[in-house]
Amino acid sequence: MADNATIVSLIPDLTANCTSYLSNSSAPPNDLSKKSTSFSPPYTFSNVTGPANPQPEQVIQYYRASTLVLTLDSYNNTATYAAEGTPDTPLPALGTKDAALLNCLNTTIGLAAPLVSSGRLSATMDTPLPIFFAFWLVWWLWELLI
Repeated sequence: MADNATIVSLIPDLTANCTSYLSNSSAPPNDLSKKSTSFSPPYTFSNVTGPANPQPEQVIQYYRASTLVLTLDSYNNTATYAAEGTPDTPLPALGTKDAALLNCLNTTIGLAAPLVSSGRLSATMDTPLPIFFAFWLVWWLWELLI
């Protein structure tokens, strides 16, 4: 679960890396092998919680400071609403193929949706802030001398 722009940007990476782990019998409602920017999730989201919507206790992994989460329908982490310090419920036993899919999803999402993008970081380094600071320092020293 994430915002629409994040999901749309992840689809090509997930398609390239993880489609081979999906079998025809468990294929999602939307064929990820089609590179389309229109993606209809299998859930109908609303402001009302209900069995059709992913629940907080179904979260198995958080990404990007919790703005992106991976949920598992059959998982129920009873520690979500328990007292602090309650250990998380272990994930259900996964078959080899499901475990490989989970590993692929976790790795791909973690790499494709980092907390800080390198493009933004380099853009902030090009700002005139160091020049402004140097000017302020020179002005402050000048005022001390006068």
